[in-house]
Amino acid sequence: MSKSSSLSLQQSQYSQSSSQFLQRLSHDLTELLDEGDDYNVLIEVGESPNNKVFKLHSMVLRHRSPYFRRKLADFSNINDKVIEIKKKHVKADVFQIVVRYIYGGFICLEDLEPSVILQTICIAEEFGLEELVIYIENYLLENQVGWLHQNFALINRTSFQYEGFHGLQRFCTGIVARKPDAVFESEDFTTIQESALVALLQRDDLRMEEWKIWDKMIKWGIAQTLTINSSNAEALSNEDFVSLKTTLKNCLPLIRYFHMSPEQFFDKVLPFEKLLPKSLLQELLQHFMIPHRPLRTKALAPRFSTVITEEQSALISTWIDNSPKIYEVKENPYELKLILRGSRDGFRAKKFHELCEDKQQTVVVMKVHGTNEILGGYNPNAWGSHGYGETSESFIFSIDEEDLRNSIRSCVKNASYALDHYSYYGPIFGSRDLALEDNFKEEARGYCKKKYYDKPIRKSEESFSVDDYEVFQVVDRKMFL
Repeated sequence: MSKSSSLSLQQSQYSQSSSQFLQRLSHDLTELLDEGDDYNVLIEVGESPNNKVFKLHSMVLRHRSPYFRRKLADFSNINDKVIEIKKKHVKADVFQIVVRYIYGGFICLEDLEPSVILQTICIAEEFGLEELVIYIENYLLENQVGWLHQNFALINRTSFQYEGFHGLQRFCTGIVARKPDAVFESEDFTTIQESALVALLQRDDLRMEEWKIWDKMIKWGIAQTLTINSSNAEALSNEDFVSLKTTLKNCLPLIRYFHMSPEQFFDKVLPFEKLLPKSLLQELLQHFMIPHRPLRTKALAPRFSTVITEEQSALISTWIDNSPKIYEVKENPYELKLILRGSRDGFRAKKFHELCEDKQQTVVVMKVHGTNEILGGYNPNAWGSHGYGETSESFIFSIDEEDLRNSIRSCVKNASYALDHYSYYGPIFGSRDLALEDNFKEEARGYCKKKYYDKPIRKSEESFSVDDYEVFQVVDRKMFL
């Protein structure tokens, strides 16, 4: 046997021995819990008649739990006396699970009901057992997704009651972003935690019109401000507005005011103008009255897209499915997941390939500078850097904002030249049926000249620059059910 082989064998044996030692240590400490020898802490949990008393050891509790380290510090001057603690809100079976983890460092979730697991993670968070919280949270998200969906209201409410449930919070806000009625139209909407509302308002993919979001936020704020008795802005005193502004201080900056229509702003926001900073109010009035004047304030981006609306997204989905009837927004079978936004990520070809290469089923949309035309294309295959891409399912389009029925879809007629992959260009459909070269915002390097697709999508064949462009990946909504 070689020296290296012998060393590897020894290391393997040491590793196995270490594992055996840890198992024995866990067993002995758990036995100490079961037998209660030399206990100096009595913890009574649960309500009568289902209460139970546990005989525990302060040294173990202090070293394993930040909560008990603080709690037992209050009894540091007590010598030779048993410390008694009551935790009536904790069920005995749940405490048994957690305390066995504290002593033995192990837990088995597979045999537990999901409702018990949820109670367990709550107590683990209360006791400061961060490692256990992360473990249970990952287990729920990987193995109990169906149950989480079925009990969404409970999960959403619980996840924001505890700061450490980051994964569950992201899970819940992701669902609400796609299906906002799940929270905003619920009877107990005004009772949700502020952190839950803030998390929703921060999302770019919240599928709800901005004026409706404003309305719901105001409703929540009024319900949270006990001194206010009316939802009518005209009935509120100056003191009421001050109180409401304080309640909503973390929410107001998250509203995308500049992406409402003038009518929505004047009807919904302006009655509550005292909630807004004067400088912001002045900018908003200017924006809605003189829309072409540049803003001094950096406006938040639209939640869904800088180029297309939800209705236009549904039209693109209609084309992808070759449906004879244009989908309504609520029946759109696809979600457009943002991969790239020019105003956020830049307009260079290098960035396009960095973010979009190898991504399949993508939609490219762009707004032409000076004309506000909306152009785009659908690629069912992956983007690359070399050669033509063959497909019979790609198409390019222009969207009529006034009447979607007048929009144009141009299907590929020569599948061998449906796409062109070139590292110094952004997306290319056909030859230059629709193409973006490098740095196509600052220079007129957008092209649209019919060749390999069946109809023109622009009246002009002149090159153009863009105000913004986006690339989305098309995702089947069934994946989220």
